Amino acid sequence: MSARILIVEDEPILALDIKEILQEAGYSVVGITHSGAEAIELCGILHPQLVLMDIQLEDDVSGTEAAHAIQGELDIPVVFLTSFIDSETIATAQVSSPYGYLHKPCRPEILLATVQLALKQYQRQHQLVNDLASARQFQGQLQGKYEAPKVQLSASTQYQLFSGRLLRDGAPVKLTPKEQKFLDILASQPGEVVSFERIYTEVWNSGQGSIQALRTLLHRLRQKSGGASAIESVFESGYRILVEESE
Repeated sequence: MSARILIVEDEPILALDIKEILQEAGYSVVGITHSGAEAIELCGILHPQLVLMDIQLEDDVSGTEAAHAIQGELDIPVVFLTSFIDSETIATAQVSSPYGYLHKPCRPEILLATVQLALKQYQRQHQLVNDLASARQFQGQLQGKYEAPKVQLSASTQYQLFSGRLLRDGAPVKLTPKEQKFLDILASQPGEVVSFERIYTEVWNSGQGSIQALRTLLHRLRQKSGGASAIESVFESGYRILVEESE
């Protein structure tokens, strides 16, 4: 089955050129829009497997803002389209942790190679998360007592370590892979400060990252978990989780 791709581009001719190249290569283009806000809405409806996003959208919602929402809330990878490959543009785009950049106008071979690499990178990251969970479960089963510890994030919310299982008032809450990694890192060593550098390395696969992106991720977690009061910010150092394992 061909990958489903959404194009977000405010130059109609370029958007149609990209669509034609993708379709000739066997990809399914599920839609084209020039609006960041509409892109977020369409992703929630059409569930594409990849979004090609123009950074410089003439819209109330910028390309980077739309990408941040699409990747963070819907867990859909984004590749940026841009006419400018300068340090300022790249620095702004990095906040959203994109899966690649394409310089406009796009050469067909570079477009297709970038799309293929982005899809494979996304698949590998999810496979690594699944493999880690499976390995820990298998190890526990060998010991005959596998039950991942749970931590209390707030009065209403529990998280089961390494499972991605967040329960709020007894109801499951969906986590993105980045949110799960962040929780697993902190919850696996309660009371210890986890440095910003380690979080960037393990959550964003980069030794350096954006503190704003990290704060946004934590803000989403607080919304999902009724405050996540157990997660504490340690000034200029990192974060730690102050909890006791529940029975």
